[in-house]
Amino acid sequence: MDQKEKKTLLRRLKDFSTFISLSVRYRGEQLWRSKHVQSIQYLPDQEMILSWVKSGSSSVIYEVEIHLDNFFNSHCNCPYDWGFCKHLSASVYYLMSGLHRNAKNFLTIDQAETTVEIAKLDKSWIRKNTPNALNEEVAILEKSANIKVDSMDNGHIKLGISVNDVKIPVEFISSKGITKVVTKCTCKDELNILCKHKIAGLRYLNNNYKSDVFDTCLNWQKEKEQLASSHGLTIEQVEKSKLLHFSFDNRNISFGHKTNHLMSNGLLSLIPDDKKGLDADLTSDMTSYEEYGIVYVLEVSYFNNGVPKIECVPYKGKLTKDRTRIKSNFKAIFDPVQDDVFQSKAGHLDYEILRRNTKLTSLFKEINYIPVEDKLGYNIISRIYSVLSVLFDLLTERRVLLAFSERGFYNLKLKDCSPIEVSPQKINVSITQKTHEETGSLELSYRIGDQQIAPDEKNRTLFWGFLRESKLYPWQNSAALFLFELTDYENTEQFNFIRQQSDFVFERFIRFFQDKIEIKIEDSAVKPLLEMNLEKRVYLKEQDGFILFIPVMVYGETEVNMMHNSVGALYHKKQGQTYEISRDKEVETEVLELIGDTHPQFSEQFQPEYFYLSVDQMLARNWFIGFYEKCRNHNVKVFGFKDLKSVKYHPARASVSYSIKSGEDWFDVDMNVSFDGQQVSLKDLRRAMVNKENLV
Repeated sequence: MDQKEKKTLLRRLKDFSTFISLSVRYRGEQLWRSKHVQSIQYLPDQEMILSWVKSGSSSVIYEVEIHLDNFFNSHCNCPYDWGFCKHLSASVYYLMSGLHRNAKNFLTIDQAETTVEIAKLDKSWIRKNTPNALNEEVAILEKSANIKVDSMDNGHIKLGISVNDVKIPVEFISSKGITKVVTKCTCKDELNILCKHKIAGLRYLNNNYKSDVFDTCLNWQKEKEQLASSHGLTIEQVEKSKLLHFSFDNRNISFGHKTNHLMSNGLLSLIPDDKKGLDADLTSDMTSYEEYGIVYVLEVSYFNNGVPKIECVPYKGKLTKDRTRIKSNFKAIFDPVQDDVFQSKAGHLDYEILRRNTKLTSLFKEINYIPVEDKLGYNIISRIYSVLSVLFDLLTERRVLLAFSERGFYNLKLKDCSPIEVSPQKINVSITQKTHEETGSLELSYRIGDQQIAPDEKNRTLFWGFLRESKLYPWQNSAALFLFELTDYENTEQFNFIRQQSDFVFERFIRFFQDKIEIKIEDSAVKPLLEMNLEKRVYLKEQDGFILFIPVMVYGETEVNMMHNSVGALYHKKQGQTYEISRDKEVETEVLELIGDTHPQFSEQFQPEYFYLSVDQMLARNWFIGFYEKCRNHNVKVFGFKDLKSVKYHPARASVSYSIKSGEDWFDVDMNVSFDGQQVSLKDLRRAMVNKENLV
């Protein structure tokens, strides 16, 4: 604002002040003289002056807007609603005083520090806050200047704008919970709140970062702490490392040029701490299917997040005379309940296939609601694959067609289908950990039999299995599939980590996978663990009306699910030393056979995680009491009984003892009843019998 404009503004303010009541003018003058006007800001592009005034009776600061184009639109955000308030009056006195003194820099823009409100830094905001006179200059600056970020931290962004070897520093400072951003530049633009360098800098931030760049920069220090912690490191260790550095651009820790293959928080955070399984179903031996006139179609379609959905539906079909192709009626899906052919030809396993497909449909619904950017968690993969893996087993001796289709079964055509064979061979995965001087690596290997293979990308395969030359190979278990999920479905041969991460990688990676897939640690410092205590356990868990029986062997301090039949060794880490543990497969097999013999259902349930019974099956004929005693007689400890909500009795049988005391004409009988050492009073027993209760 030049001197002539300042004189005009002073005259207009004096005229405007006469419209403020005398009493309010007096109180406003008192606030001004008491220096309650904290600061002002001149916004020439909006023809407005902002001022912040501290209330006289409290520490509350109110914001006043003085509109230069029309003073009568001026207002304050205080609760006073009887006209112009004392805070506006104080602001007017403050302005008149500054203009009357004719201070040279009063109401002059100083680029060393100006404040703007940026709720969201997008192109619309930049366009709205760029003066027309600067558009061309900013465009020239963007083309000719070299703009780069010098630093970003704690809400403070420093940019360097270099033109002809002259560097102009630009800064933006934001505060938590406040949308106002302080801007700084060394240029001498006195007419605009944002000079051309600041606008060019904001455009650069908008083009290269997200619209919430100020918020994320404000929290970057905290994000760095979380990133380092999730890798088992500290900020200091990352910043001192020659191999690592924090990357603000992708919010990650970069490892040379292999950022995606570093042991990242996205990978490790997906590995659950709870290693107990979640789902299982009935399985049976295979029978010949050659004579059946039924064809199963596996249709693969993809969710928005790229995960394939599989449906298995039967059709009437038959082989051609040369037995090279399958003819089928695709006009309608089978209704097995109504179809005579299916009822006459199909056996128990075919009904099992249909039942599993129904269950898959409901499980796949969970995936549909997972955000595109998220990976599948182990629990979801485990639940789906526990059903899908047995479905694959059931299909190994069936006629199967494969169709990649988005159109649905009702529009399926024979030309869309390819005959395939579901192989009984599995995809086996192994991990080898190698240790170097400063770094380590986990090398992954995928094999079918003795042949090493390279997996396809997710959107080129079934994800739930590998398709090779008209053969579908299922995964060895859900853990192998989960590892493929962690690699982002790429042919990732190894993950890298630095020496400081070793303990963290062991706890979050090796411990989780070691009893599920083959793991080998190649390190001369690893010692065999020769002396350790073995403990056999069964964990009980209630889920959806079923009781799960999870058999676990404890080797020293390492728990292993005995149904995870990995062929590799186990490893235990204590006080920085890694020990190798050899599994006692003979003892584990004896325990599994012991449990399997306790109930006829168990002999058909060798699932990858646990045995299971319904609550009614568990309670029938006091079966669980016999199970508990058999486990105790064979030194198998049972845990989790008290957490079962549907079972409210003690598993031990009652122990009854009598003692008789007698005299010349009298005798007393003392009876003690206890359950596994816990005594029950006769009074409680009598009350339960009178009330015909089964529990006491």
